[in-house]
Formats: sequence, structure tokens, C-alpha cells
Amino acid sequence: MAPFRNNVISIVTARAVLAAIAEGNTLVQQRRTRLIRTRRELLNWLREREITFIEPQANFLMIDVRRDARELFSTCLPKELP
Repeated sequence: MAPFRNNVISIVTARAVLAAIAEGNTLVQQRRTRLIRTRRELLNWLREREITFIEPQANFLMIDVRRDARELFSTCLPKELP
């Protein structure tokens, strides 16, 4: 679609921007609250199963998968989609 856009902002994009502006500070706080809750639930789940991890300080988590990382990586490679 890039060749056809002629540097014009679509109505969908404009409405999305206006909706985000209307949400103001509440949207960011709601997302932050949900992220904190989800992270807490994940960490509790890992602790219950005695899975070792490094306490997260950002948006990622390091987990001890208890096996060679190369083996895990090969099993996590994307599978062919139907």
C-alpha cells in the first residue's frame, strides 16, 4: 500500500490518534497497572513451580530452562503455518 498513500494520513490513523489523545493519562496508567499485575502473576507462577529466574526490571525475563539453551532454541523455532 505504500506506493499508493501519497503521504496522506488515513482516516483510521487520524481517528486512532484522536482516541489515544482523548484517553490521556488514563490509558498509560491502565496499561502500566495491567502489566504490573501480569508480571506479578507470572513470577508467582514460576515461584510455585520452583523455576529459577532473574527478577525482571524491564519488559523481559530470564528463566533457567534447566537444559541446554541450544536444544530449547531449536524446539522453539517457528513452525510452518497451516
